[in-house]
Amino acid sequence: MTSIRMRMTLLYSTILALTLVVFSSVLYTIQGQYTLRMVERDLSSSTQSLALAWARPRPGPEQAKSGAQALKTDSVTDGLAWSTGSSGLSEGLLGELHTRDTVRVLDTDGQALQSAGNQGEDLPLSDEGLQQLQRGQVVTEIATVDQERWLIYGQPVTLNGQMVGIIQAARSLADRDRSLQGLGVTLILGSLFTTTVAFGGGWVLSGMTLRPIHRIAQTAQKIGQERDFASRVNYRGPNDELGQLATTFDAMLSRLQDAY
Repeated sequence: MTSIRMRMTLLYSTILALTLVVFSSVLYTIQGQYTLRMVERDLSSSTQSLALAWARPRPGPEQAKSGAQALKTDSVTDGLAWSTGSSGLSEGLLGELHTRDTVRVLDTDGQALQSAGNQGEDLPLSDEGLQQLQRGQVVTEIATVDQERWLIYGQPVTLNGQMVGIIQAARSLADRDRSLQGLGVTLILGSLFTTTVAFGGGWVLSGMTLRPIHRIAQTAQKIGQERDFASRVNYRGPNDELGQLATTFDAMLSRLQDAY
């Protein structure tokens, strides 16, 4: 039969363990979503900058000299190239990208034109994602490439209201996943350690709390064995429920002593 002390300790520990599980789960989820949004925001900024550069052609050198404002089929400026045939972005502009990011330039059918980065040729694009991009919507997908998870952000490029291409920017989530894994291990170990300490502390505190009841039981046992009604609990703690019980027990012993 489980003692009251053990039941109280288990109750304290269970409540604390459940609280830690909920707290750890919420913290892990919030951290995971926050870091994912940060990566998505960086990729969105990169793709929007490249899309604006791609869809903003400027006059070529000969046009600048003549002062003409019309745009020819091919316009080449400092680090920027674009044409109606979707020639894409210049290598110089792609080379300035963050080293962690991979970029692909696609035509309107999703065929790769250019790439920069380690996994440019291997970045996938789902059929559903391509359809969304062709409708002018941005697409965010998570795919596994070479046993690593990548966040892939797709941005359609439009010129004069017509879609001329797609820019994909991707970043590996390996560092983020390792950080989250470390956070998860830390939360699990910390919760186990805290629950163990709380169990030991709860065992000690419950023993101190139940001490008056233990003394009442010992006194009652002694009276039953020795018929000595002069024994008292002599409780010195606060006047709480246990204090009232001990006081009532001593008063009862006094009346029994007077009666016998």
